[in-house]
Amino acid sequence: MKYTLYFIILLFLGGCHDDNKFFDVMMKKENIRFEPIPGGAVMFYTLPVGEDVFGIQLRYRDARGEEVLKVGSYVGDSLVIDGFNESEKNVPARVSLVDRNNNESKAIDVVFDTEESAACSFFNGAEVLPYWNGFQVKYGASRQTSGMVHVMYLGTNPITQKSDTILLKSFPITLSGDTLEFVLQQKLDKATVVLRTEDYRGYRVKQKIWKDVDIYSVEELQLTEMNFIDKDGCSVENEKEKIGAKYLFDGDTKGEQRLKAGKIPELYSFLGGPMIQNKSLIFDLEQERTPAFIRIYGTLKSLGWPLFSTQYTSSVYEIFRGVYDDKLPCNVILYGSNDKNGDNWVELGSFSQDSETLTKNRWSERCTSQKNQNFVGYLTEEELVGATPAYLEIQLPCDDNMVKYRYMKLEIKELFKYVFFSGSTPVITVINTENYVAIQELEIYVKRD
Repeated sequence: MKYTLYFIILLFLGGCHDDNKFFDVMMKKENIRFEPIPGGAVMFYTLPVGEDVFGIQLRYRDARGEEVLKVGSYVGDSLVIDGFNESEKNVPARVSLVDRNNNESKAIDVVFDTEESAACSFFNGAEVLPYWNGFQVKYGASRQTSGMVHVMYLGTNPITQKSDTILLKSFPITLSGDTLEFVLQQKLDKATVVLRTEDYRGYRVKQKIWKDVDIYSVEELQLTEMNFIDKDGCSVENEKEKIGAKYLFDGDTKGEQRLKAGKIPELYSFLGGPMIQNKSLIFDLEQERTPAFIRIYGTLKSLGWPLFSTQYTSSVYEIFRGVYDDKLPCNVILYGSNDKNGDNWVELGSFSQDSETLTKNRWSERCTSQKNQNFVGYLTEEELVGATPAYLEIQLPCDDNMVKYRYMKLEIKELFKYVFFSGSTPVITVINTENYVAIQELEIYVKRD
């Protein structure tokens, strides 16, 4: 009905033109064809030859009822029609020609079809699923990237302390689809999640609400060195230098004990090796639990690191030689099993970064031992206490296939290389020849039963 009325309006407007401003050439329908695309259509055209035709005009009303004029020239062969969201059939339009003096020919009536826009079709495959301390949003591939998505949930407004819809994130729709995880600061057992899309002009397109989405709460296991099974004998134990398995779980995620002690040779850290890539770190969770994620922390930059010295026989001097960067892992695999002595270890997740990537792009950027005018480190206890820890995280899938495990195994497959700059040229130097790994702290999180 609305398009019938629009035809009448177009005919009326066409009849109001001064005949002196028209020229005699008319566009032929056989020289026009339409192809629907997401959010609109494409009009392909062939202009008359040798008739003083300079361009072509297309008039239509978009999904909001606003009149749109598209103009093409003799050097082109198509016009993009946009402004639609739902899939529509037989949308009316009028096509006319213009000459070099901008005189317009009589218009012909045409119709075209449209496909759903990305902001509309987004919901065809969108899912909101449970996640660790939050929820995840999954959506599939799209033929078009036009449109934005706003993710909200029903929670408590921190200012008014009243129930409110809280915006978590806005993001553009991507061609390949994506999975996004959202960890909520507010403690909820279930969440009401709202997804709302808008088109490229900022107009609201569609909204969908998911109610009672389960939120899987997690807890950190309180482990000690007794939970560490060092079957390969990789842990370097030296209380004088404050290195050993007990420092994996002492709660110091940044190196605060070391800075407070103020002694460079005392690390207050776990040191594993040599040739850590050939060894395993196994942890006993004491009972079967559903693993959620683990975190491996590095020591934030504060004190320097032990340099090689012939006057000092400490093993850490021999291992570190003033460099910490290449003792940190960049390629880690996590396994689970209910038999610590068996061969049926199941790969649960992994973390990987290029071992030669520049320091500024590493998870351990703020752990570097290199001199840097832009980052001198945390020089006081107050600065270090207020700093955010640096860690790599292996997040495990949160779905219906989750399995409980008694044991977890960590394999350090590769360590970062030591990369420094000679002028503006990055140089890779091998210092950690025996492949020792340093871990400031290890945390294991599981699904709360």
